[in-house]
Formats: sequence, structure tokens, C-alpha cells
Amino acid sequence: MSNVPSVLNFEQNEERSDMNVDTSILDPVVNTTTNCRFIIPNKGLLYSKTCMINLGVKMSNEGEARSAVFLPLVNGVYSMIDRAVLKIGTKVIGEIKDLNYWMSFYSGLLHPRVVRQQEQILTGRGLAVGVSPYSAASSNQEPILNNGYTFNSYDATGMAAQQLDKYDLFIPDYNNMVATTDNITQYQVSLKELFPFLDDYKLPLYLMKEQISIELFYTQNDDHTCIDVLGGVNNTAKVNIDHPSVFMIIDYIYYDEDKMDELRSEFMGKDNGRLFFVEQQLVTSSIANDAEGSAFLRNMGGAGRLVNKIVSMSNPVLTSTQKLNSILNAYHASAPNDNLSYNLIYNDERLFPVNVTNMAHVASNLKYSEGPLYVPVSQYNRDILDPYPQQVYGLNVTEMSGERFYISTKLQKNKRINQRGIILQNYGTYPIAQVTNRSWLEINKIYQLDSNGYVEISFR
Repeated sequence: MSNVPSVLNFEQNEERSDMNVDTSILDPVVNTTTNCRFIIPNKGLLYSKTCMINLGVKMSNEGEARSAVFLPLVNGVYSMIDRAVLKIGTKVIGEIKDLNYWMSFYSGLLHPRVVRQQEQILTGRGLAVGVSPYSAASSNQEPILNNGYTFNSYDATGMAAQQLDKYDLFIPDYNNMVATTDNITQYQVSLKELFPFLDDYKLPLYLMKEQISIELFYTQNDDHTCIDVLGGVNNTAKVNIDHPSVFMIIDYIYYDEDKMDELRSEFMGKDNGRLFFVEQQLVTSSIANDAEGSAFLRNMGGAGRLVNKIVSMSNPVLTSTQKLNSILNAYHASAPNDNLSYNLIYNDERLFPVNVTNMAHVASNLKYSEGPLYVPVSQYNRDILDPYPQQVYGLNVTEMSGERFYISTKLQKNKRINQRGIILQNYGTYPIAQVTNRSWLEINKIYQLDSNGYVEISFR
């Protein structure tokens, strides 16, 4: 990033007296039940930090009496998106598959204050960690879910009187489709979350001759997208994208003509129009689990590439009823019961001399790789129980125990993977018979803009 002109780098020159900002609202050129596509004009610099795609979400069948229908609190509106693609011409610049599952992990990296004050409104994500209110009967303040909206009233003089509903949470009306006008809620997804490299650079759109497009592919499994709290017999609520509510809010930056010409010369001359970025490459595998556990040995690819890290989770295969009645919906990431054994093998060596078997070691590696994970230890580790039996509209928080378990492992820096690729070794006994392992490899790529305004993408 040091070779990038300063005006393209978000770390410098955030505000300049000669900078002009133009905001536009773009309608999708394709807007169907399966996907939407936007065409971005080739002008100015893309200020991606403030660019949003608005998605209206509507409950499609309102026949039964319900207390609430809301999006999964672990990933919010991202549960509606299966895949996001950024193209320049016909070349894919950025793509992430199973985005809904990826965001169930990424959302745990957001500070609880950000979730409560911002994400709960913008994206519908609401699993913010807080501490229990102080009680005269117990001086211990334990980690609990706290969306900042409301707790049930509690008895400050004694714990036992209202133990079962003491810390129950409710969903704000703006997230509950039963309580909103026309059963529609409005959310916004950020371009810098869809394509993380846009958080580093302002793309020089005006230097590109080819068409720039962003396309979202929607989740097609109805039971992956909402939580249904039903007063009747059958949990059958479905939510869909409200097509008139789909649009993009986009900001362009301009400087005076001399400065734009200077930027062109600097960018094309300093590093030959190159930008370095990373992309998440998905690998999925089915795991058959039994009483003896599952031994999982899988080649993840990456041969000949520079790979920074691997993020992995094991998602149990659930029934539709289990998903609709779960706070996490389909986005459980199961921890093994008590016999984890994990390692990565690449370049004919094991990353860890001895397989990782300690949950604390896994959590330490994740913090080193990603930063703090704001997930209660009882939801990360199956051996530790929730201190209080919280509920969200009658749904038990205790069912999340050990169901937000993620592994993130950083590889040795600037060490290219040989032709054998990366082998993931994972052993454990899971509570569900069938499990799907999802792993994302963070791979280094190069964006190359030639003097005629055409882009080429290659692996670093």
C-alpha cells in the first residue's frame, strides 16, 4: 500500500480543501427474485466507505398470527445474500461466496457498541454482548446478550423470583416485520463489507474504460432468511426482497483538473497502475459425524498462491423447523463436544508441531489473526454453560451454547504455497450427524490498470 498515491489511500488525506463529493442514487439494471445488478459510471474516485446498497425486506405470507418475524440476529440482512461479485468488464475483481455464512463470523468481530447503536438499525444484526445488571443477591455481573432495547423488569432484591425471564430481550419494532408498515423493513449493506479491499483504496473509476458492475445473488433457501415466532401451529413465514426498495447510494470524489491529471501520472508511473488486495476463496466439504467423531482431512487448494490466513467453521445440517425456531437460524457454527484436534499442513510441514486440542489455544490464534471476537465464551465453547437462561421472544439463548465456534489461523507471511496445496486436518465429535465445513482462504491478488484504461487481474 506504500506505493499507492496518497489520494487513493484511505489512510491519508481523508479531507482536503480541494475535494468535491458528488452523491448519486443508482437503480439496478437487473432486479429479479434471484439477483440485482448495478452499473457504476466511470467518473471520479469511488469513496467506498460511504457507499451503501439499500435492501427492503418484506414478509411474504401474513396469514398466521405472529408475535414477531425478524432476520437472523447473527448476520441480519446479509442472510438474504448468498454471493457478491464486483466486475470490471468481464473480469471478476472481487467475489465472496456463501456471504451469509461469512457474515455470521465477521459480525462477531464488531464491537458490541457498534452493533447496538449502528448495525442493529442498518443491517439488522443484534447479537451484542453486554453484562448483567447488578443485583443485591449476586454481585457477579455475567456476560449476556444486550441489544440496548429492553430487558424484562427484574427483582433487584433477589435473583430467584424472576430467574426464568429476568434478562429476556425483545426485538425493536423497526426490525420486527410484524410491527412495520406493510411488513417491510429497510436495511443497508456497505460496499466495504461486501468487498473488504474497498476499505483500503478509492478506486480510480475515471481512469477505467470498461463497464464496472456490482451484482448481488440472493439466498434461495427460504428457511435461511428469517426467524418465525408463531402464535399458531405452523412456522411458515417467508421473507423476500422488496424490489422497489433496491437501490445504491454512491459517493464520488473529484479534484480540480490539474490534480486529477497529476493523479493519473502518479498512479500510472509510480507502480504501473497496480493495486494489491486480498480475496476470500471458499472451499466446502460435507462431514459425516457419528458417535466416534469425524476425522476430516481435506486439501483446501492454494497451490502456488500467497495465502495469508484461513477461516473455518462447521455448520450442522438442520431441518427447516430447527432453523425457523433458532435465534441463529441456519448459521450455527458448532464446536466439537470435547475432542477437538486441529492443524494445517502446507509446504510439507505442519503449522503447529502438535495438533491444537485446547479451545483456549484456538481462541488465542483467532485473536492473533483477526482481533477480538465479541462472542460470550459460553457460545464459543460447548463445555461452558450460559450463566442465565435468557430468551428472545421465547427462543432460548442457551441453544447457542457452543454454536458460534470459529477458527481463524494466520499462515507464515510471504511464504508461497507449494504444488501440494494446504491440507486442513480437523477431528471432533459434533452434536449433529451431518456437518458442512466451510473454509475461506485469504488469497493475495493484483489489480493492474494499463495506460489505455483496461484492467487485468492476476494472483500475486
